[in-house]
Amino acid sequence: MASRLVQPGGRVYSFEPDPRARAQLERNLKANHVSNVTVLPYGVTDREGSAWLDRPRLGGSETQITLEASDIEVQTVTLRNFCQKHRIYPSVIKIDVEGAESKVLDGGIEEMRNARAVVLEVHEEKLRNEGVDPSAFLQSLCTLGKRKLILDSKPSAHTMHLALTD
Repeated sequence: MASRLVQPGGRVYSFEPDPRARAQLERNLKANHVSNVTVLPYGVTDREGSAWLDRPRLGGSETQITLEASDIEVQTVTLRNFCQKHRIYPSVIKIDVEGAESKVLDGGIEEMRNARAVVLEVHEEKLRNEGVDPSAFLQSLCTLGKRKLILDSKPSAHTMHLALTD
């Protein structure tokens, strides 16, 4: 969908460290003749380096990056460093990182502040598991200087989708 929404000549960068999910995404892009999406094998977080994925979770929507040694080592980037290195100025940023939302924010707050919109899936329970107070995290989004719109909220799943816009 993002491929169709960007202006003519626009680009979409998709970060997917999970090799199974990345292969499926690449197959879908090829089957739909999409040429303006670049799929990258990195996890986006608050630091550059290495992290791990757990094999039992691979290919599912619950894949999480961990610093604890596990089955598959992946490379991590910060949004800030990636954008600076490649001279990319995102106008829209979508984040779905299964509880690592605060780490992505920490590694790319200026890019989010400068984007027209940020679409964010917030996993309250998973944030707590990462040692982050979900209420404090939601409050920290105010520092972006954007209007916060709740797109939907699933209290039973402790998940909400937000759009932060200028």
